[in-house]
Amino acid sequence: MVRVLPPIVLGFALIGRDSPDRDAGGKLRAPLARVTAVRDVTAQARPIGIQHATVIDVENNRRLRDQTVIIEGARIATVGPSDHVRIPDGYGVVDGRGKFIVPGFVDARPFARDSSGAIVAAAARRRLERNVLMGVTTVVLTPADSAAVQPVGDVLMPRVQVVDAYRGAQAATEPAAAVPHNEPTIVETLRLLVNGGASPGEAIRVTTFEIARVNGWHHRGGSVAPNRYADLLILSANPLDDVNNVALIAAMVVGGRFIDANERNARIARLPRR
Repeated sequence: MVRVLPPIVLGFALIGRDSPDRDAGGKLRAPLARVTAVRDVTAQARPIGIQHATVIDVENNRRLRDQTVIIEGARIATVGPSDHVRIPDGYGVVDGRGKFIVPGFVDARPFARDSSGAIVAAAARRRLERNVLMGVTTVVLTPADSAAVQPVGDVLMPRVQVVDAYRGAQAATEPAAAVPHNEPTIVETLRLLVNGGASPGEAIRVTTFEIARVNGWHHRGGSVAPNRYADLLILSANPLDDVNNVALIAAMVVGGRFIDANERNARIARLPRR
């Protein structure tokens, strides 16, 4: 059972295929209500299979060794033992030996606002651009905030989960304008959870599956399982041994689009300074 968590963490977490490009052969599912994307990255996605990796099953707090994860469009199509799951011809193949797959994290903290109460859009976009490359692949926004943070240029942005109003513990007790400029990173947030008594597995579950469960969308996000969103981190070390290992991102998948280490590093290098 997940232990009682510090308010700052609750404020962060809890809200009420190598081949030529090809389409998904009709297998893409229509977007679901109340979920959108700031930028449509699925148009650039191609089917891939990540094989021989260890999948961290956050829902059941266990590791599944030597698994193959097949991604088609914006969804995970298949997860299963590598000796039973065949990657279809023409799909990209990613060697996952020695790697660990976790779902991307969710950020539900409010954004700073100006004197009129409007979101500071430029600052919000910078935060989203940076955080998605650090593993936060979903963000919770109000409809007005979602409209205000449309990206400019070639940037990678997280999936947006739209809510009518912020309901996190921090949002309920502090004005949005009081949110610090240098808010905790996902690694720092997970470290807070662990320091508060949670195991690494519990900390990861809280900031992935539990957010989806509380909001009623765990059947389509927050875990590495069939029909879930293809928002994944491929880590170089086991995060269940040390939660700091979530920072060791070898590659990632955002909205079904595979981002290798070279592309990720190049995008990080182009980020503006805080």
